[in-house]
Amino acid sequence: MTDGSPKEQVESPLVALVRVRKEAQQAVARFHAEVEADRLAIRKLLSEPTDTKAHKPESRPEQRRKDDAVGVVRETGAQAGDDEKNFSRPTDPDTQGAEATFTRYDIVIWERIKNSVEWRTASLVEDIHKEISKDHSLVELQGIHPVPWQLREVIQQRAESWVQRLYDACCDVYKRSGNQLSVEFDRAVWAYCVEPFIMREMQTNAFGYRASKLLELLLCAVGSPPENRRFLKVGQKDCCLAVRNMIWQRWHDKLHHLPSTIDEAAAAIASFNEMRGGQCALSLGWHQRLYQSRQPFPHQNPNPQRCLRTPRCHWPAAPMRQHGKASKSRS
Repeated sequence: MTDGSPKEQVESPLVALVRVRKEAQQAVARFHAEVEADRLAIRKLLSEPTDTKAHKPESRPEQRRKDDAVGVVRETGAQAGDDEKNFSRPTDPDTQGAEATFTRYDIVIWERIKNSVEWRTASLVEDIHKEISKDHSLVELQGIHPVPWQLREVIQQRAESWVQRLYDACCDVYKRSGNQLSVEFDRAVWAYCVEPFIMREMQTNAFGYRASKLLELLLCAVGSPPENRRFLKVGQKDCCLAVRNMIWQRWHDKLHHLPSTIDEAAAAIASFNEMRGGQCALSLGWHQRLYQSRQPFPHQNPNPQRCLRTPRCHWPAAPMRQHGKASKSRS
């Protein structure tokens, strides 16, 4: 039998199945390799800076005039990592890049006052806990569900005073060392003292509950001390988180010397209401003019008694019609 016989050229079904399976596996492997290459190319494109001018050292000489040992330079993207590494604060996606690129938080300023401020902070927290238990305005509004808006207003004002006292302690320690307050000082105090006081979480009780120092004070003020934390209501927690976020935003803008976003929103709402009120008054004035123009002018009669007429309600009734025909008798 020759080598080119038809019997030897016929492929068995088992061999054909193995061959087809191997070709399918090779096709799938090529597809996954192409997908991985495309994914890496897209990641590389996204990681490249879009604005090359903002990343040049020459475009920000004031931020580069000191070496990295003096301050902490926060970069964006892969250079900065997650937000927890950047002081665990919430960030705005629209302003995160600009703030991280052009803002420096001088660690040297904080190291000069760190020990004294930490001791004063611990003493301040103890004093605030004592004040909360004796605050009659808070005690009168605690235990009401849902949480009344008056309690939230009182807690917000108390929280403002607490953070203000912390900032005043930092200023007092810094002045005692013979230094003058500056923008760099405010930013350093925000990054290493005020912001951790508001946002950095730590264990607050034996059950593993974690909260920042400010949030713990807010929870105590709303009526949930650590020993009764397991009875915390959803409304109480939402109230404390809302106050904390508002305090964070207000002090962030204040210590960065930025216009307050909360005040701008309030001014915009007031301006809109004033404009809307003016439009309503204008439309009301036109309606009054149109109404006055439709009223007939009063007619002056020399003898009004001669012009008196019988009211319509006292007119005689109309004759009744019977079977479609008018009645013959008229009253």
